[in-house]
Amino acid sequence: MSDNFKVIRKLPGIYIYEIPTLSEVTAEMLRDFNWPPGITSAGFMAKQFCPQVVTEEQIPERYNARIVYSADKGGIVVPACGAPGATAVCCEVGKNLQEFKTIFLETHKVYFQTWGDKVGAGLMSDVVDVAENSLPGAKHLYLECSGLAAGVAAIIKWKDVRGEPVDWIPWVWIASELPKEVRESVRTRIADWMQKNVDGKVQCAIDAFNVRSQKFFIKLGFFPQCIYIGKP
Repeated sequence: MSDNFKVIRKLPGIYIYEIPTLSEVTAEMLRDFNWPPGITSAGFMAKQFCPQVVTEEQIPERYNARIVYSADKGGIVVPACGAPGATAVCCEVGKNLQEFKTIFLETHKVYFQTWGDKVGAGLMSDVVDVAENSLPGAKHLYLECSGLAAGVAAIIKWKDVRGEPVDWIPWVWIASELPKEVRESVRTRIADWMQKNVDGKVQCAIDAFNVRSQKFFIKLGFFPQCIYIGKP
């Protein structure tokens, strides 16, 4: 089936294909996909975009899949805060690079503990690489509520699926134990910060199983652009 797809970029171990829409990526398509020799991952770039959530029904769990979500600076939506005065509950706390690296890594560990084996085995090494090599010089945000960590976000420089420079969000984390109205407040603060701090096109990658995060970014005006699939 891959013989019908246009290859738009070749990288070591990965081919990027152009497809009509992301709905073309299904369990049946992946089952019949003709993996080229030496290729361990494939990216499927949509020609047409729509704000859809990619589900495990669409991509079976045995495939390690991540979805690239994209937005333009002017397209980022700052959601209204759910409760009057809730935005005043949280405050931004300045952190130096080393302090933010520690927070970045510790909150990733929470994510790994939450999702367990669903997270790709090599992802933590990628996280450490970003912390060491991309966070210096990056923009970052740390929010606290009543002295406790409430929200984390960062923006780094990256290249998109075609090799063009973009802003990249390597991490957004909101403390799940916070009351709903406070979580909404943190979401609003993070969206507002993103809108003010990105330079143009901005992207992020979300694990396919993490539907909650997909919906989070769709609410902020992002749309799924590309799916990366690991060869099982």
